[in-house]
Amino acid sequence: MAAVEMKTCTKCGKTKKAETEFYKRKDGTRVDLCKSCLTMHIDNYNPDTFLWILEEMDIPYIPEEWNVLRDKAFELARQRGKVLDGMSVFGKYLSKMKLKQYMKHHWADSEMLQKENEEKRRLAEEGRAEYEAGLKEQYDKGEITEAQYRTLVSTETQNEELYYAEPMTPETDNPYGDGSQFIDESILDEAAESLTEDDKIYLAMKWGRTYTPSEWIELEKTYTEMMESFDIQDADTIHTLILVCKTNLQMNQLLDSRDIEGFHRIFYRVFLVKFIWIFASIYITNIIWTCVVYIWIFWLICFNVNISIYIVRGLMVFIYYYFWVEFKLI
Repeated sequence: MAAVEMKTCTKCGKTKKAETEFYKRKDGTRVDLCKSCLTMHIDNYNPDTFLWILEEMDIPYIPEEWNVLRDKAFELARQRGKVLDGMSVFGKYLSKMKLKQYMKHHWADSEMLQKENEEKRRLAEEGRAEYEAGLKEQYDKGEITEAQYRTLVSTETQNEELYYAEPMTPETDNPYGDGSQFIDESILDEAAESLTEDDKIYLAMKWGRTYTPSEWIELEKTYTEMMESFDIQDADTIHTLILVCKTNLQMNQLLDSRDIEGFHRIFYRVFLVKFIWIFASIYITNIIWTCVVYIWIFWLICFNVNISIYIVRGLMVFIYYYFWVEFKLI
């Protein structure tokens, strides 16, 4: 068995495996600092913090490639509830530079590669502009529908058309008229002002300090309606109801702000949670099964889970419980 090559970091003084803990230069030699020490001050959005490392390792810098890897790493970190660190992008970028199209290039080729990419981008933009101009001409002549035109042109072009379009007027184009049918914001402010200091303290402790007074009132309204609709006694069920009320408020706010995508993300989860919660409140009396159901509801509310999987699993639990406990068929 071959001996594992070890190397000591000149910064932290720790001895680590050279193969996995030290980056490799273009000539095949290892850098003197371990990965953690070398990347500890990298800001993935500030090239000045990592260009000197690429130069020392003789690796070309291509902003487009770095930015793509950075944005992917940021989205992945966001989904996992983490933040980008120095190694989030750097190691992936080095691997990218080992591909056939880049492996023959060095740090000195950075400017040339950047100019080549700029030229490719310019030609692509010119080709796209010519293509979209043809689509616009077809649309103006009535040869293609508006839906077809909107589908084929880029988002940037559509945004520009909206930006330079004639402004809407309340009398003609605004589907909401002059706004007189909406409730006056001052009425909401007056409702919030009617809360006493004790009310505000109570609502803040119950719902959280990040909500506005008008949101406290909406949460309390939903909570009261649910309490009056069902026989709720134990603390666990009350806590679950509070989570349901908060999620319901968020769903309404997304719909009111016309964030349809965000609304759809939580709509089915909220609908499913309410159904399970009502079912459990009416039909499930066994304490163990009740705890299982409420834990599942908490998971559905607090985490961005794959709803389809948990629907299937949840239905299996209910079917098993229903036939085993109620009819003794399983």
